[in-house]
Amino acid sequence: MEFKSDHPSLPLISVITVVKNGAETLRATLESVYAQTYSNIELLVIDGGSDDGTLNILKEHDDRIDLWISEPDGGIYDAMNKALDMASGKYVHFLNADDHYTFSRVLELVMEAFQKHRPRFVHTNVLMLNDRKGFGWVRHSNVSRYYYLFKGMPQQAFFYEKSIFDDLGKFDTSYPVVADLEFLLRMTMKHGVRGRYLNTPAVVFLSGGVSGDMKRKKQQREEVLRKYFPGWALIFLRNKLFERLLTRNELRGKKKSMLEKVLK
Repeated sequence: MEFKSDHPSLPLISVITVVKNGAETLRATLESVYAQTYSNIELLVIDGGSDDGTLNILKEHDDRIDLWISEPDGGIYDAMNKALDMASGKYVHFLNADDHYTFSRVLELVMEAFQKHRPRFVHTNVLMLNDRKGFGWVRHSNVSRYYYLFKGMPQQAFFYEKSIFDDLGKFDTSYPVVADLEFLLRMTMKHGVRGRYLNTPAVVFLSGGVSGDMKRKKQQREEVLRKYFPGWALIFLRNKLFERLLTRNELRGKKKSMLEKVLK
């Protein structure tokens, strides 16, 4: 691998795509990275051993992907940790194979925020698209920490300074379905890392897929919440009233045609 260079005036950002059997959507993900106006991007694709045609796509794009590997892994967060060890960028963003950037200046705007304000992470809005049902909504990431008592935030909303993972550790794979939530709370609540909010819809997140074992996810989520939230918050804030007050960060009910107008 020929590593790209990081420059003070033009920092390198590593875009990491984790995929397994994503042949239907991977091309759109890759094309959205190629379309970015920011010029210093390193693209890494970590495939978990696909058998659906994903490898053919990776071979077709071999000259535009800086590094791709295909081998069995321990799940999405194991693959993301593996990519962090390989990434050479000062900044990193995880863009899964079901997702894509909303417009061509996303990374340019994010990197401007990093350069101007020097935060350790930048967080943006996400367009949640239920393609099966034909509607979408905007999820804003400028939320109270108590928002996470009720809901998660797509990890695609977060762009990180890579050194955060050196300082705080990587994703905890003992939480195989909620390790992104665990890392977010570890970063913000335990270590008090401050970020910069960028009020723009940066990523389209396909939300219509079928989740895995929901009982397992709920159990792991509860373990993470008990790890980082005080007992009084778990007892007194987790009710319908506070849920309505603390989770008003979505613009729901937009038809897909309206979403397409926003994207234009």
